[in-house]
Amino acid sequence: MNKKVEATLPASLSDVAREHLERRAARIDPAAHADDKKLQTTLAALKIKPWPALLDIERDFGGLRFAEESEAWLLGTYAMAKKIPKRRDCSA
Repeated sequence: MNKKVEATLPASLSDVAREHLERRAARIDPAAHADDKKLQTTLAALKIKPWPALLDIERDFGGLRFAEESEAWLLGTYAMAKKIPKRRDCSA
């Protein structure tokens, strides 16, 4: 088991979810994660109601990345609100 990854994943995740994420070398990007106050401020600025489910998503999946050196698979309410997805050029 990768202890570095284990230390970065939220404790609120189930054992099954944790195992799945560890296999994929998931990690947390602190810059793409927000505490409740920061998230509520961001949602208010975007005129989005701070539903409890959004806070739960941020708690469990905020700033979670699956791919090193990539914006791919960046999850969580704050990350979705603040990051602009980059499109891959599929023409090559």
